[in-house]
Amino acid sequence: MIFARLTCAVALALGAAAETDSQCAMQLGTKAAGKSSAGVSVAASTEMWTFEDIFGHKDATAPAYGQAEVQEAPKPAVALAETDTKPVAALDATEKASTAHAAETAKPGNKAKESKAVAHAGASKGKGSANQTDYVVAMIESFLKKPLPPKNADVSETRPLVFMHQHRAGGTTMRKLLYNTSLALKMKPHIQCSGKVDCRAFKNTVTDAAVYGGEFCWREMMTSLSGKQVSCLTNFREPVARITSCYAQRLVLKKKVAPFCMAKLDPQKLKTLLVNYGCVNEPFRRLGQCGVQTHADATDKKARMQIWNSTLRNLAACVPVLVDKQDTYSAAVKHFPQFKQAFWQMKKERMNTNSYPKDCQIPGTHVAVIQELAAQETLLYEAARKRALAIHAHDSS
Repeated sequence: MIFARLTCAVALALGAAAETDSQCAMQLGTKAAGKSSAGVSVAASTEMWTFEDIFGHKDATAPAYGQAEVQEAPKPAVALAETDTKPVAALDATEKASTAHAAETAKPGNKAKESKAVAHAGASKGKGSANQTDYVVAMIESFLKKPLPPKNADVSETRPLVFMHQHRAGGTTMRKLLYNTSLALKMKPHIQCSGKVDCRAFKNTVTDAAVYGGEFCWREMMTSLSGKQVSCLTNFREPVARITSCYAQRLVLKKKVAPFCMAKLDPQKLKTLLVNYGCVNEPFRRLGQCGVQTHADATDKKARMQIWNSTLRNLAACVPVLVDKQDTYSAAVKHFPQFKQAFWQMKKERMNTNSYPKDCQIPGTHVAVIQELAAQETLLYEAARKRALAIHAHDSS
Protein backbone atom coordinates (compact mmCIF):
# COMPACT_ATOMS: atom_id res chain seq x y z
CA MET A 1 0.00 0.00 0.00
CA ILE A 2 2.87 2.40 0.88
CA PHE A 3 4.46 1.71 -2.51
CA ALA A 4 1.12 2.29 -4.27
CA ARG A 5 0.64 5.62 -2.45
CA LEU A 6 4.19 6.70 -3.35
CA THR A 7 3.68 5.72 -6.99
CA CYS A 8 0.50 7.79 -7.19
CA ALA A 9 2.13 10.75 -5.45
CA VAL A 10 5.03 10.76 -7.90
CA ALA A 11 2.66 10.39 -10.87
CA LEU A 12 0.55 13.35 -9.78
CA ALA A 13 3.62 15.46 -8.97
CA LEU A 14 4.88 14.88 -12.50
CA GLY A 15 1.58 16.01 -13.97
CA ALA A 16 0.51 12.52 -14.99
CA ALA A 17 -3.11 13.03 -14.02
CA ALA A 18 -4.16 12.03 -17.49
CA GLU A 19 -2.84 8.55 -16.82
CA THR A 20 -4.11 8.02 -13.27
CA ASP A 21 -7.41 6.51 -12.22
CA SER A 22 -9.46 7.69 -9.26
CA GLN A 23 -7.80 4.91 -7.27
CA CYS A 24 -4.81 7.25 -6.82
CA ALA A 25 -7.00 9.92 -5.29
CA MET A 26 -8.16 7.36 -2.76
CA GLN A 27 -4.62 6.17 -1.97
CA LEU A 28 -3.35 9.72 -1.48
CA GLY A 29 -5.60 10.29 1.48
CA THR A 30 -9.09 11.15 0.24
CA LYS A 31 -10.70 11.79 3.60
CA ALA A 32 -14.02 10.40 2.47
CA ALA A 33 -12.60 7.11 1.22
CA GLY A 34 -13.85 4.27 3.36
CA LYS A 35 -16.21 6.44 5.41
CA SER A 36 -19.95 6.14 5.55
CA SER A 37 -22.06 8.58 3.54
CA ALA A 38 -25.19 8.27 5.58
CA GLY A 39 -26.84 11.28 4.01
CA VAL A 40 -26.87 9.83 0.51
CA SER A 41 -30.17 8.16 -0.26
CA VAL A 42 -28.67 5.63 -2.67
CA ALA A 43 -26.97 3.61 0.06
CA ALA A 44 -23.57 5.01 -0.78
CA SER A 45 -21.97 3.86 2.45
CA THR A 46 -19.24 1.24 2.58
CA GLU A 47 -21.48 -1.15 4.48
CA MET A 48 -21.75 -4.56 2.87
CA TRP A 49 -24.82 -6.68 2.53
CA THR A 50 -24.48 -9.55 4.97
CA PHE A 51 -24.89 -13.19 4.04
CA GLU A 52 -28.29 -13.11 5.75
CA ASP A 53 -29.32 -10.03 3.74
CA ILE A 54 -28.54 -11.84 0.49
CA PHE A 55 -29.57 -15.41 1.14
CA GLY A 56 -32.19 -14.94 3.87
CA HIS A 57 -30.39 -17.08 6.45
CA LYS A 58 -27.11 -17.22 8.32
CA ASP A 59 -24.22 -19.44 7.30
CA ALA A 60 -21.04 -19.55 9.33
CA THR A 61 -19.20 -21.22 6.45
CA ALA A 62 -19.99 -18.46 3.96
CA PRO A 63 -17.25 -16.12 2.72
CA ALA A 64 -16.84 -13.09 4.95
CA TYR A 65 -18.02 -10.50 2.47
CA GLY A 66 -19.89 -8.64 5.19
CA GLN A 67 -16.55 -7.11 6.13
CA ALA A 68 -15.01 -4.01 4.62
CA GLU A 69 -14.71 -4.31 0.86
CA VAL A 70 -11.40 -4.76 -0.90
CA GLN A 71 -9.64 -1.39 -0.93
CA GLU A 72 -6.66 -1.97 -3.19
CA ALA A 73 -6.82 -3.45 -6.66
CA PRO A 74 -3.92 -5.52 -8.02
CA LYS A 75 -1.11 -3.22 -9.14
CA PRO A 76 -1.81 -2.59 -12.85
CA ALA A 77 0.75 -2.56 -15.59
CA VAL A 78 -0.75 0.75 -16.74
CA ALA A 79 -2.32 3.56 -14.74
CA LEU A 80 -5.57 4.27 -16.54
CA ALA A 81 -7.98 7.16 -16.86
CA GLU A 82 -9.87 7.08 -20.12
CA THR A 83 -13.06 8.59 -21.50
CA ASP A 84 -15.20 7.61 -24.43
CA THR A 85 -14.80 9.20 -27.81
CA LYS A 86 -16.94 8.47 -30.88
CA PRO A 87 -18.10 4.85 -30.54
CA VAL A 88 -15.97 2.43 -32.54
CA ALA A 89 -17.61 -0.96 -32.05
CA ALA A 90 -16.06 -4.05 -33.60
CA LEU A 91 -18.37 -7.01 -34.02
CA ASP A 92 -17.91 -9.77 -36.55
CA ALA A 93 -20.35 -12.56 -37.31
CA THR A 94 -19.07 -14.70 -34.46
CA GLU A 95 -19.60 -11.93 -31.92
CA LYS A 96 -23.07 -11.20 -33.24
CA ALA A 97 -23.89 -14.84 -32.76
CA SER A 98 -22.64 -14.58 -29.19
CA THR A 99 -24.83 -11.54 -28.62
CA ALA A 100 -27.84 -13.34 -30.05
CA HIS A 101 -27.16 -16.30 -27.76
CA ALA A 102 -27.01 -14.02 -24.72
CA ALA A 103 -30.32 -12.45 -25.68
CA GLU A 104 -31.86 -15.87 -26.27
CA THR A 105 -30.88 -17.16 -22.83
CA ALA A 106 -32.37 -14.05 -21.26
CA LYS A 107 -35.86 -14.81 -22.66
CA PRO A 108 -38.49 -16.10 -20.25
CA GLY A 109 -38.73 -19.86 -20.25
CA ASN A 110 -35.08 -20.44 -21.10
CA LYS A 111 -33.99 -21.19 -17.55
CA ALA A 112 -32.15 -24.32 -18.59
CA LYS A 113 -30.06 -22.44 -21.14
CA GLU A 114 -29.42 -19.64 -18.69
CA SER A 115 -28.30 -22.05 -15.97
CA LYS A 116 -26.01 -23.80 -18.44
CA ALA A 117 -24.50 -20.47 -19.48
CA VAL A 118 -23.94 -19.49 -15.86
CA ALA A 119 -22.29 -22.83 -15.11
CA HIS A 120 -20.03 -22.45 -18.15
CA ALA A 121 -19.03 -18.93 -17.04
CA GLY A 122 -17.87 -20.27 -13.70
CA ALA A 123 -16.33 -23.47 -15.05
CA SER A 124 -13.64 -21.54 -16.91
CA LYS A 125 -12.35 -20.03 -13.69
CA GLY A 126 -10.65 -23.09 -12.24
CA LYS A 127 -10.88 -25.28 -9.18
CA GLY A 128 -13.67 -24.44 -6.75
CA SER A 129 -15.36 -22.03 -9.15
CA ALA A 130 -18.60 -24.03 -9.29
CA ASN A 131 -19.26 -23.21 -5.65
CA GLN A 132 -18.34 -19.56 -6.29
CA THR A 133 -20.71 -19.32 -9.23
CA ASP A 134 -23.51 -20.75 -7.13
CA TYR A 135 -23.00 -17.92 -4.65
CA VAL A 136 -23.03 -15.31 -7.41
CA VAL A 137 -26.23 -16.70 -8.90
CA ALA A 138 -27.88 -16.53 -5.48
CA MET A 139 -26.62 -12.99 -4.99
CA ILE A 140 -28.07 -11.94 -8.33
CA GLU A 141 -31.42 -13.50 -7.46
CA SER A 142 -31.43 -11.60 -4.18
CA PHE A 143 -30.44 -8.37 -5.97
CA LEU A 144 -33.42 -8.71 -8.32
CA LYS A 145 -35.71 -8.84 -5.28
CA LYS A 146 -34.31 -5.71 -3.66
CA PRO A 147 -36.54 -2.60 -3.40
CA LEU A 148 -36.47 -0.49 -6.55
CA PRO A 149 -34.89 2.99 -6.38
CA PRO A 150 -37.38 5.83 -5.81
CA LYS A 151 -38.57 7.78 -8.84
CA ASN A 152 -37.10 11.26 -9.24
CA ALA A 153 -39.43 13.57 -11.14
CA ASP A 154 -37.87 16.68 -9.63
CA VAL A 155 -34.13 16.60 -10.30
CA SER A 156 -32.42 19.50 -8.56
CA GLU A 157 -29.30 20.48 -6.62
CA THR A 158 -30.64 18.72 -3.53
CA ARG A 159 -32.02 15.79 -5.56
CA PRO A 160 -29.28 15.40 -8.18
CA LEU A 161 -29.07 12.88 -10.99
CA VAL A 162 -25.70 11.13 -11.35
CA PHE A 163 -24.86 9.32 -14.58
CA MET A 164 -22.25 6.65 -13.84
CA HIS A 165 -20.68 6.34 -17.30
CA GLN A 166 -19.44 2.90 -18.33
CA HIS A 167 -16.73 3.04 -20.99
CA ARG A 168 -17.53 2.02 -24.61
CA ALA A 169 -21.26 1.72 -24.01
CA GLY A 170 -22.69 4.81 -25.70
CA GLY A 171 -21.93 6.96 -22.68
CA THR A 172 -20.40 9.89 -24.56
CA THR A 173 -23.64 10.43 -26.46
CA MET A 174 -25.65 10.05 -23.26
CA ARG A 175 -23.52 12.66 -21.51
CA LYS A 176 -24.01 15.17 -24.32
CA LEU A 177 -27.78 14.65 -24.32
CA LEU A 178 -27.97 15.03 -20.55
CA TYR A 179 -25.88 18.19 -20.75
CA ASN A 180 -28.04 19.81 -23.43
CA THR A 181 -31.27 18.84 -21.69
CA SER A 182 -29.97 20.18 -18.37
CA LEU A 183 -29.27 23.56 -19.95
CA ALA A 184 -32.70 23.61 -21.58
CA LEU A 185 -34.27 22.92 -18.17
CA LYS A 186 -32.09 25.66 -16.61
CA MET A 187 -30.34 23.12 -14.40
CA LYS A 188 -26.64 23.29 -13.66
CA PRO A 189 -24.77 20.32 -15.18
CA HIS A 190 -21.37 19.00 -14.17
CA ILE A 191 -20.55 16.57 -16.95
CA GLN A 192 -17.14 15.49 -18.24
CA CYS A 193 -16.13 16.97 -21.61
CA SER A 194 -19.03 19.45 -21.57
CA GLY A 195 -19.05 23.13 -20.72
CA LYS A 196 -15.94 23.95 -18.72
CA VAL A 197 -15.59 20.49 -17.18
CA ASP A 198 -12.39 18.69 -18.12
CA CYS A 199 -12.67 15.28 -19.80
CA ARG A 200 -10.43 13.87 -17.08
CA ALA A 201 -12.33 15.26 -14.09
CA PHE A 202 -12.71 11.79 -12.61
CA LYS A 203 -12.89 13.02 -9.03
CA ASN A 204 -15.88 15.24 -8.29
CA THR A 205 -15.35 18.48 -6.36
CA VAL A 206 -18.64 20.17 -7.27
CA THR A 207 -21.67 20.05 -4.98
CA ASP A 208 -24.08 22.62 -6.44
CA ALA A 209 -24.99 20.93 -9.73
CA ALA A 210 -28.27 19.15 -10.48
CA VAL A 211 -26.90 16.69 -13.07
CA TYR A 212 -23.53 14.93 -12.97
CA GLY A 213 -22.04 12.65 -15.59
CA GLY A 214 -18.73 10.90 -16.05
CA GLU A 215 -16.52 7.89 -15.45
CA PHE A 216 -16.63 8.31 -11.71
CA CYS A 217 -15.75 5.97 -8.88
CA TRP A 218 -18.95 5.18 -6.96
CA ARG A 219 -17.59 5.56 -3.45
CA GLU A 220 -15.84 8.86 -4.17
CA MET A 221 -18.75 10.30 -6.15
CA MET A 222 -21.44 9.48 -3.63
CA THR A 223 -19.32 10.62 -0.70
CA SER A 224 -18.82 13.99 -2.40
CA LEU A 225 -22.62 14.37 -2.51
CA SER A 226 -23.22 13.25 1.07
CA GLY A 227 -26.45 14.63 2.51
CA LYS A 228 -28.23 14.87 -0.85
CA GLN A 229 -30.98 12.63 -2.20
CA VAL A 230 -29.01 11.21 -5.09
CA SER A 231 -30.52 9.34 -8.04
CA CYS A 232 -28.32 7.16 -10.22
CA LEU A 233 -28.37 6.26 -13.92
CA THR A 234 -25.85 3.93 -15.56
CA ASN A 235 -25.33 2.42 -19.00
CA PHE A 236 -24.58 -1.16 -20.05
CA ARG A 237 -23.63 -2.75 -23.37
CA GLU A 238 -23.36 -6.41 -24.36
CA PRO A 239 -19.93 -7.25 -22.88
CA VAL A 240 -18.30 -9.00 -25.86
CA ALA A 241 -19.16 -6.03 -28.08
CA ARG A 242 -18.08 -3.54 -25.40
CA ILE A 243 -14.71 -5.21 -24.81
CA THR A 244 -14.07 -5.50 -28.55
CA SER A 245 -14.87 -1.82 -28.94
CA CYS A 246 -12.48 -1.01 -26.11
CA TYR A 247 -9.76 -2.90 -27.97
CA ALA A 248 -10.32 -0.82 -31.10
CA GLN A 249 -10.60 2.55 -29.36
CA ARG A 250 -8.20 2.28 -26.44
CA LEU A 251 -5.55 -0.26 -27.42
CA VAL A 252 -5.37 0.52 -31.15
CA LEU A 253 -6.34 4.17 -31.65
CA LYS A 254 -5.38 5.73 -28.33
CA LYS A 255 -2.58 3.75 -26.73
CA LYS A 256 -1.24 2.25 -29.96
CA VAL A 257 -0.16 -0.92 -28.17
CA ALA A 258 -2.07 -3.36 -30.38
CA PRO A 259 -2.48 -3.93 -34.13
CA PHE A 260 -5.69 -3.06 -35.96
CA CYS A 261 -5.91 -6.69 -37.02
CA MET A 262 -6.44 -8.52 -33.76
CA ALA A 263 -5.39 -11.79 -35.43
CA LYS A 264 -1.77 -10.59 -35.39
CA LEU A 265 -1.74 -10.88 -31.61
CA ASP A 266 -1.11 -14.08 -29.70
CA PRO A 267 -4.35 -14.93 -27.81
CA GLN A 268 -2.57 -14.79 -24.45
CA LYS A 269 -1.11 -11.39 -25.32
CA LEU A 270 -4.59 -10.19 -26.24
CA LYS A 271 -5.88 -11.31 -22.85
CA THR A 272 -3.05 -9.55 -21.02
CA LEU A 273 -3.59 -6.28 -22.87
CA LEU A 274 -7.35 -6.24 -22.35
CA VAL A 275 -6.93 -6.85 -18.62
CA ASN A 276 -4.02 -4.49 -18.02
CA TYR A 277 -5.59 -1.62 -19.95
CA GLY A 278 -8.91 -1.78 -18.12
CA CYS A 279 -11.14 -3.10 -20.90
CA VAL A 280 -12.57 -5.86 -18.70
CA ASN A 281 -15.34 -5.80 -16.07
CA GLU A 282 -16.17 -2.11 -16.54
CA PRO A 283 -19.37 -2.05 -14.41
CA PHE A 284 -17.48 -3.57 -11.48
CA ARG A 285 -14.84 -0.86 -11.83
CA ARG A 286 -17.40 1.95 -11.79
CA LEU A 287 -19.92 0.62 -9.29
CA GLY A 288 -17.91 -1.69 -7.09
CA GLN A 289 -14.17 -1.18 -6.78
CA CYS A 290 -12.03 1.63 -8.11
CA GLY A 291 -8.93 0.72 -10.08
CA VAL A 292 -7.93 -0.71 -13.41
CA GLN A 293 -8.63 -4.30 -12.38
CA THR A 294 -11.24 -5.87 -10.12
CA HIS A 295 -11.74 -9.18 -8.32
CA ALA A 296 -14.97 -10.05 -10.14
CA ASP A 297 -13.42 -13.18 -11.62
CA ALA A 298 -10.97 -13.94 -8.80
CA THR A 299 -10.40 -17.55 -7.79
CA ASP A 300 -10.29 -16.35 -4.19
CA LYS A 301 -13.89 -16.73 -3.02
CA LYS A 302 -13.85 -13.95 -0.43
CA ALA A 303 -12.43 -11.35 -2.84
CA ARG A 304 -14.88 -12.32 -5.55
CA MET A 305 -17.89 -12.18 -3.25
CA GLN A 306 -16.85 -8.77 -1.95
CA ILE A 307 -16.69 -7.11 -5.37
CA TRP A 308 -19.93 -8.74 -6.48
CA ASN A 309 -21.54 -7.70 -3.22
CA SER A 310 -20.57 -4.04 -3.46
CA THR A 311 -21.40 -3.83 -7.18
CA LEU A 312 -24.86 -5.34 -6.78
CA ARG A 313 -25.57 -3.24 -3.72
CA ASN A 314 -24.77 -0.02 -5.60
CA LEU A 315 -26.45 -1.12 -8.84
CA ALA A 316 -29.62 -1.69 -6.79
CA ALA A 317 -29.73 2.08 -6.29
CA CYS A 318 -29.41 2.83 -10.03
CA VAL A 319 -31.62 2.81 -13.10
CA PRO A 320 -29.69 0.77 -15.70
CA VAL A 321 -30.03 1.42 -19.43
CA LEU A 322 -28.77 -1.19 -21.90
CA VAL A 323 -27.89 0.78 -25.00
CA ASP A 324 -28.38 -2.27 -27.22
CA LYS A 325 -31.75 -3.19 -25.66
CA GLN A 326 -34.27 -0.51 -26.53
CA ASP A 327 -36.89 -1.87 -24.16
CA THR A 328 -34.76 -0.73 -21.22
CA TYR A 329 -34.98 2.97 -22.10
CA SER A 330 -38.57 3.09 -20.93
CA ALA A 331 -37.38 2.63 -17.35
CA ALA A 332 -35.27 5.79 -17.55
CA VAL A 333 -38.09 7.73 -19.24
CA LYS A 334 -40.53 6.77 -16.50
CA HIS A 335 -38.05 7.28 -13.69
CA PHE A 336 -36.66 10.66 -14.76
CA PRO A 337 -39.51 12.23 -16.81
CA GLN A 338 -37.79 15.62 -17.04
CA PHE A 339 -35.16 14.00 -19.25
CA LYS A 340 -37.44 11.90 -21.42
CA GLN A 341 -36.45 13.74 -24.60
CA ALA A 342 -32.80 12.87 -23.99
CA PHE A 343 -33.62 9.20 -23.47
CA TRP A 344 -35.90 8.99 -26.51
CA GLN A 345 -33.15 10.58 -28.60
CA MET A 346 -30.63 8.13 -27.16
CA LYS A 347 -32.95 5.30 -28.11
CA LYS A 348 -32.66 6.35 -31.77
CA GLU A 349 -28.89 6.13 -31.71
CA ARG A 350 -27.18 3.08 -33.19
CA MET A 351 -23.84 1.73 -32.06
CA ASN A 352 -21.31 1.83 -34.90
CA THR A 353 -19.68 -1.37 -36.08
CA ASN A 354 -16.40 -1.85 -37.90
CA SER A 355 -16.25 -3.65 -41.22
CA TYR A 356 -13.06 -5.68 -41.36
CA PRO A 357 -11.42 -6.80 -44.62
CA LYS A 358 -11.48 -10.55 -45.20
CA ASP A 359 -7.85 -10.94 -44.17
CA CYS A 360 -8.48 -9.14 -40.88
CA GLN A 361 -11.43 -10.96 -39.34
CA ILE A 362 -11.32 -11.72 -35.62
CA PRO A 363 -10.36 -15.41 -35.26
CA GLY A 364 -12.46 -17.76 -33.19
CA THR A 365 -9.56 -18.25 -30.78
CA HIS A 366 -9.56 -14.52 -30.02
CA VAL A 367 -13.35 -14.35 -29.72
CA ALA A 368 -13.07 -17.17 -27.18
CA VAL A 369 -10.60 -15.09 -25.13
CA ILE A 370 -12.98 -12.11 -25.14
CA GLN A 371 -15.93 -14.30 -24.20
CA GLU A 372 -13.98 -15.74 -21.27
CA LEU A 373 -13.05 -12.27 -20.05
CA ALA A 374 -16.67 -11.13 -20.48
CA ALA A 375 -18.18 -13.99 -18.45
CA GLN A 376 -18.71 -12.08 -15.18
CA GLU A 377 -19.85 -8.89 -16.88
CA THR A 378 -22.32 -10.90 -18.94
CA LEU A 379 -23.99 -12.20 -15.79
CA LEU A 380 -24.29 -8.64 -14.51
CA TYR A 381 -25.53 -7.38 -17.89
CA GLU A 382 -28.41 -9.85 -17.90
CA ALA A 383 -29.27 -8.96 -14.30
CA ALA A 384 -29.26 -5.25 -15.22
CA ARG A 385 -31.75 -5.86 -18.02
CA LYS A 386 -34.13 -7.70 -15.71
CA ARG A 387 -33.80 -4.88 -13.21
CA ALA A 388 -34.55 -2.22 -15.86
CA LEU A 389 -37.67 -4.06 -16.99
CA ALA A 390 -38.80 -4.40 -13.37
CA ILE A 391 -38.36 -0.65 -12.82
CA HIS A 392 -40.36 0.12 -15.97
CA ALA A 393 -43.15 -2.25 -14.93
CA HIS A 394 -43.28 -0.71 -11.46
CA ASP A 395 -43.30 2.89 -12.72
CA SER A 396 -46.04 2.05 -15.22
CA SER A 397 -48.35 0.51 -12.62
